[in-house]
Amino acid sequence: MTVTWMKNLTAGLALAVAIVNGSGSALAQKNGAGSQATTFDPPGAGMAAGQGTFPQQNLNSGAIVGYYVDGNSVAHGYIRSAHGQYTIIDVPGAAGTQAFGINDKGTVVGWWFEPPTANGSVYHGYLRDKDGNLTYFDVPGAGPYQSQGTSPIVTIPLPLSINLGGTVSGTYVDTNNVPHCFVRSVDGNITSPIDPVAAWARSGTRTASIGKAQPPGGISQLMA
Repeated sequence: MTVTWMKNLTAGLALAVAIVNGSGSALAQKNGAGSQATTFDPPGAGMAAGQGTFPQQNLNSGAIVGYYVDGNSVAHGYIRSAHGQYTIIDVPGAAGTQAFGINDKGTVVGWWFEPPTANGSVYHGYLRDKDGNLTYFDVPGAGPYQSQGTSPIVTIPLPLSINLGGTVSGTYVDTNNVPHCFVRSVDGNITSPIDPVAAWARSGTRTASIGKAQPPGGISQLMA
């Protein structure tokens, strides 16, 4: 069974992740007669179930950010340039690193996590600037992520995004594994939890992206 996730890119470019037997590969395809899809995987991406390449966001320049799971079931962040060159992102000391968002200044936002325990996976946020400098942050009230599946592969499926001004929006789970939104301003102040009223009656709140304006920006999509 093959499941494809697709999002629109600029200049008629489409980005997709094909999940084949549980593993992922990324495809970039230009629309138009006679065009061909280009499949890409960072070096070391695994081929087994749950492994592979999982792109998350693109820029108008053609750069793509995401993460891959290697043959040892360890997650790594990556940036793929428009020319197909890779920058791998591994936070020192992390059991795994995921990249979710990037802005036009080249700043990446993602999660890194500690080795999983019986209580779940403790995860932390990071920012990586274009020169490779790392800044870490933790969301107040966040609890370990409790996986809903039985796979031994650890990934944190909580989206993050960053706008041009450096404001971050994202989703975290509390100690009861209930998701909430947060916003981190460029000066490091974090507002959390952010929950639309309707979300309290359901299972929680998730944020998908933040506006491209300078800080404070604004959350452009909330999904409960």
